Amino acid sequence: MENLLYLFLLLALGNISRRFPAFPENTPNVLNQFVIYISFPATVLLKINGIDLQVDLMFLAFVPWVLVFLTIFSVRMISKFLQWDKKMTGAVMLSVALGNTAFFGYPAVSAFWGEDNLGYAIIYDQFGSFVALVTFGTIVVSIYGTSQKISLKSILLKIVSFPPFIALLAGLLLIKTSYPEMITNILEGLSATLVPLVIFSVGAQLKFRQPLSVFLKTAWQYKADCQAVTIIYSFSKSSFSAPQIGQHQSSGRSSKLVPGSMPLSGSPSAGSYT
Repeated sequence: MENLLYLFLLLALGNISRRFPAFPENTPNVLNQFVIYISFPATVLLKINGIDLQVDLMFLAFVPWVLVFLTIFSVRMISKFLQWDKKMTGAVMLSVALGNTAFFGYPAVSAFWGEDNLGYAIIYDQFGSFVALVTFGTIVVSIYGTSQKISLKSILLKIVSFPPFIALLAGLLLIKTSYPEMITNILEGLSATLVPLVIFSVGAQLKFRQPLSVFLKTAWQYKADCQAVTIIYSFSKSSFSAPQIGQHQSSGRSSKLVPGSMPLSGSPSAGSYT
């Protein structure tokens, strides 16, 4: 309950900040860039270290692709029945299949089930949801939205140039290497900025007076994000014990997110995109 109140407080503060000139209109964009280039990579490096790479763990990476293929089949059927045009079909296909499993998923997993389960969220997001977004999303936009040809080079460039994905590859190379205490403390400090900045940024972008179509789209994406979080949690409980993920750094730590639990060293971090 304490963690949930903390998240709602950050959302409220972010929304209230829009009324003050000290927070310019581009504040969410600046915060998002900081999160993508600093907070997310630090969190990935911290939580992927010590992961027990079992074959069953890769199931998480395939779940988003299962959802993608189910979406293609179901949306095309509904599209024919309702006689949607190409742009409508493409928009619904993207909204149903893809969710912001990093920006919403990481804080949710961290808040409700603890930071020890963040490794599962990272695997689900970076190997599954993110790659699906770049590949499937690009293909859908090309087919249903524009007449531009799909470039394999541009797709691969988007994947390998995304900072959290680069951090994931680096983390996998160092997966059995224990970080020095100083490096761990720095990563914990940077990772601690993830939850407050993400939720504050989301709150700053919330607009409660929206057309019904926008509200329904947001509600559907939120539903998809909640389903992804539920899958991650169910998998972590049914297949593995939580300490297998990030066990070198996370053992024995609390999962509270309140500000007092987020100093730069020696205590749990709050860190837990698209």
